[in-house]
Amino acid sequence: MVITRKRLRSSLGKPVTPRQRESQLGIPMAPTFYPSTEEFTDALSYIHKIAEKGEKYGIVKVVPPSNWHPKFYLSMEQFHFPTRRQELKMMNIHFRTKADYDERMYRFFKNKNADLPVQLKIQKKPVDIYMFRCAIQSTAGTVFGSLSDKQWSSVLERIDLRPNPSSIRDAKSLHRRFILPFETFVAQIRTGKPDSDKVKLNGKDDLGSAVAERESSDIASQSKLQCNNCHSSIPSQDQSPRKEFYCDHCIAFHDSFGFEPGGSYTLSQFKKKDSSFKKRYFGSTIQSDHENEVESEYWRLMESSDESMVVEYGADLSTTEFRSAFPTLRTDADDPYASDEWNLNRMPTTEKSLLQHIHSQISGITVPWLYVGMCFSTFCWHMEDNYTYSINYQHMGATKTWYGIPGTQADSLLELASSLAPEVILKEPDLMHQLNTIINPKTLLKNNVDVYFLDQHPNEFIITFPKAFHSGFNHGFNVNEAVNFAPADWLLNGHSLNSIIDYAKIGKQPAFSHDELLTSMCESTETIDLTFQPWVEEMINREMFGRANVRKHLSLNEYVNPEESNDRQHFCVTCSSICFLSRISCQCQRFVYCLNHFREAASSCKCERKYSLICYMSDGSLTLLRKKFLKT
Repeated sequence: MVITRKRLRSSLGKPVTPRQRESQLGIPMAPTFYPSTEEFTDALSYIHKIAEKGEKYGIVKVVPPSNWHPKFYLSMEQFHFPTRRQELKMMNIHFRTKADYDERMYRFFKNKNADLPVQLKIQKKPVDIYMFRCAIQSTAGTVFGSLSDKQWSSVLERIDLRPNPSSIRDAKSLHRRFILPFETFVAQIRTGKPDSDKVKLNGKDDLGSAVAERESSDIASQSKLQCNNCHSSIPSQDQSPRKEFYCDHCIAFHDSFGFEPGGSYTLSQFKKKDSSFKKRYFGSTIQSDHENEVESEYWRLMESSDESMVVEYGADLSTTEFRSAFPTLRTDADDPYASDEWNLNRMPTTEKSLLQHIHSQISGITVPWLYVGMCFSTFCWHMEDNYTYSINYQHMGATKTWYGIPGTQADSLLELASSLAPEVILKEPDLMHQLNTIINPKTLLKNNVDVYFLDQHPNEFIITFPKAFHSGFNHGFNVNEAVNFAPADWLLNGHSLNSIIDYAKIGKQPAFSHDELLTSMCESTETIDLTFQPWVEEMINREMFGRANVRKHLSLNEYVNPEESNDRQHFCVTCSSICFLSRISCQCQRFVYCLNHFREAASSCKCERKYSLICYMSDGSLTLLRKKFLKT
């Protein structure tokens, strides 16, 4: 059955803008484009045409001509898929940071056989210990040391309490008894002082100055306790039985967050689950097009500290493991939409997409992923791998609301995330690339980050532009499909190289190699588009400089082995960059380094075998590649 939402047209055949709404967050709408039948025949040319405007918003919507509606190829009864559980408030960066701090403080005092009060109070009014800690940090610039009464007054005002001698006295007591001992312990563990393997759990210090004492006795004479969180065994002087114990690392550092597996469903079963959920939650008054009501309730739940809402989402379903909802040339060659450029199975490798030069299939990049949503299911803030474009098509179902920011403001969002969750960013610098964190768009606006929204319906495309963060949620059961693509401007505007540079700073693995893509482009044809020459020159110069620098400092065996580079990707153990053109490796292959981190190679492996410089192509071949442009 073909399921579509056809665009309205007037009697003159001109497109009529469908009903539009104002976001309940007070943010503006990104633009919607209506290509003509002629414009729609060349997908990447049309996207290039709208790119200059689209980049200003980060996201745009494209509504196909009314006669374009491919068949839906998934069976409602036979297509089975897994889901993940999502607790809304745990995706909220504010709540998760606060909950993590509370949990780690609980662990600290539990190790001291002391329970935190159910509620901490100042002048009989409940106090959020994390917000109290943040208020101290913001006022004094540190959580350590003594604050003046004037500073304490400012702290109390920041948490909406009236300062007076009694409230200041209570604030000082909370700081001395709870925040100071915990923060002191955390600072000591993070700086490596003192030895964290030897902890006297039942010290004589009281809660006002309690910092775990260290013992210097032989570890062999100690008993061992198992951490209730990470299950590691830690030597201890404590001989008494303990129901709960936590290692230093699980107290000092934040826990990683991820989604738990949900149930497995057919499309029909999941649709019924969503329908029952919405009827039970909203009652009989909710209508399928009441986007405002659903959006308001979604953000109320996301911001609620007391109310828990858990939903399920069928996300990142690879069409190599399942199947695409579009027709494919392999299975549905007779369907004319199988070869259509707007078919997401085709778009990544069309003639004008540079991803055609990636010889291996990359799930989620050159191979589409499916998404099956229910009411409130969420896709968190992220930008696309290697800063590529992405395109998302809704096959059927309820509204999907998108939020996006321009790629030019991506760094502003990252800086804001660091200020909102410094504890999390400390351990996970790639937090905003993990697709598990939500920041309210209103918070972005308050911090001068532009943000826009769009509502997507069946038979509509959403396009995201390079380095544009985007997120959103589903209003009910729906089926979407998404993939990446890379027109020439993605490379020419520096997004490919910049993504590799940025990823190396935070130790994030790229989805594919920038150098391999360029090399493949050069090797695939006798003549090269001269517009790419500066980027090929940059690659060759960078590689030649790196090799010369390594040879200057290290004596290595060298050999050229292009086949090995094609067999599998090699990631630098220091920065996670893909080492395509060359790598430094020991003979046991346990450690691989890029040219930027050759100094770490000398002492990294205990096999004591000589390291080698392994190259995809020789210096001479790189020189010939440069001359290819002169020939052109």
